Amino acid sequence: MKTEPSAVIAICDRETEYACHLGEYLKAGASFPVRIRIFTGAEKLLAILDPKETALLVIAESEYTGAVEKAGFPAVLLLNESGRFLEQPKNVSKYQSMDVLAGEIFSLCRTACAGEAPSVHHGAPLVRIGLFTPCTRSLQTTLALTLCEVLAERGKVLYLNFEPFPAWSVFSPGTSGGNLRELLFTSDTDKEKFAERLAGAAERIGHFDTVPPIPSLPELSGIEPKQWLDLLDAVGSCTDYQYAVLDLTPAAGGFLDLLETCSRVWTITGAGQIPEAKLAAYQQLLKSGEREKIIAATRYLSLPSFPALPKSAEDLGSGPLASYVRGLGTDAGC
Repeated sequence: MKTEPSAVIAICDRETEYACHLGEYLKAGASFPVRIRIFTGAEKLLAILDPKETALLVIAESEYTGAVEKAGFPAVLLLNESGRFLEQPKNVSKYQSMDVLAGEIFSLCRTACAGEAPSVHHGAPLVRIGLFTPCTRSLQTTLALTLCEVLAERGKVLYLNFEPFPAWSVFSPGTSGGNLRELLFTSDTDKEKFAERLAGAAERIGHFDTVPPIPSLPELSGIEPKQWLDLLDAVGSCTDYQYAVLDLTPAAGGFLDLLETCSRVWTITGAGQIPEAKLAAYQQLLKSGEREKIIAATRYLSLPSFPALPKSAEDLGSGPLASYVRGLGTDAGC
């Protein structure tokens, strides 16, 4: 069964309330699958969004800079704020009714939405890479995000965070309205719609995708291991992702079962008596639980002191940490 892909409509306007209202109006009125991404400035738009993955950019006149014009967006609708006649790009008054504005937007999007459903890769299976360390304050999430950016140079990457209080939001644009909760149920009950739901829930960090984690510690802890495994199986069988990077914590139910499905596991070590004791306790847990697959797949990393760490999504692919990840070679999936 063929389904329409979700059209990515990017809205760029510093008037956040207006942009969010327009986004909600489009979601409610669309007669075909749409995915709305909202940006509060041209700088954030260009730093995060790949123009080639966008069906239409809807942008306020005040944000339409020369850099945006040259970025290569396939279709642009300018929200005219000055009232002056503009020949290019196509423009409409920002202050007209939402009905008229939505009609213009949907008309421009229909051509982009006429293609096939998201493709499914064939051949090599989804590569799962797990990161887990019992040592706190170890840079696990920063390392995981950097790994995703490096892997994105070779293939399509999905990053999944299993923290109860995730810090990855520092790098995330926060544009997605979904989270992993909806995907858990879709992967088990309706695989034909899974790729579409995933595309709608995902957001972009750098050059890879992520889905916001479940924002409830009790709910996160209560999810059965089989549900997580079904989700990953659906990612492998219903989408064209080549890599899944799992940023794991014990808060996720059955996190060892998830690690056991990974072809590579990275565990960061720490210096000092307390980190060493925690690591020894974790290793004993693996041995006593007969988790030979995890033991065999694990590479222990003693991270050096980095002179600088990434502070935003655009920093993830450069700098000393990215160079370190690339230096790991095949263990990084590169």
